[in-house]
Amino acid sequence: MSMEWAPFHEKEFGAGCLCLPRRSSVFVVAMLTIIYGGFAVAGLYTTRFQWFLGGFTEGTAIFGGFVGVLAMIFGLVGIGGCVDRDAAQLRLLYHFLCSAILVVAVLATLDYLHLNWCESWGVDFSASQNRVPELGVPGDSKGCVEHRGSFIALTVLRLLIGCYFAYEVGTLAGLLHQKLGAKIQWWANSTKPTRQRDAIQA
Repeated sequence: MSMEWAPFHEKEFGAGCLCLPRRSSVFVVAMLTIIYGGFAVAGLYTTRFQWFLGGFTEGTAIFGGFVGVLAMIFGLVGIGGCVDRDAAQLRLLYHFLCSAILVVAVLATLDYLHLNWCESWGVDFSASQNRVPELGVPGDSKGCVEHRGSFIALTVLRLLIGCYFAYEVGTLAGLLHQKLGAKIQWWANSTKPTRQRDAIQA
């Protein structure tokens, strides 16, 4: 992997999020993807991040942790793509982000269905049945409605951020692919007279 990194004032690919040059912006996206993956894996052992990451059941927590592991792996791939200006590596991160959006939407739906039973939960529920036994007690319908509303809002925010991140990564991958194609075409045109002369001399 080449460790050459252009200055942050590089603007050959346009501006991305936070008004940073797009390549620097995608680098930040890849870093945030790794951080997100770390929190998702931590969600296997704690319930502190449930309201943003989900995982209100054992099943959704496990699948969420698996997505977190992949997020850390593909985040590293994305960093490599930014450093090397490699469209193929960035395309891998792009496809992962698109797939993760769909998986997160499904897991969030399952968690929401689980939260619909909030009103009937008691404080003596076992962790295997309910990962948030302190969330509601019988008759606490107001608290349940507020918790569900917060989870929906944070889930929508998470999906919107994921879509924007995927857009940024996909845009840079496309620009790098176009630039590589232009370089290949320039090289082919510049060497064409030489190849023709060699063919005539032969």
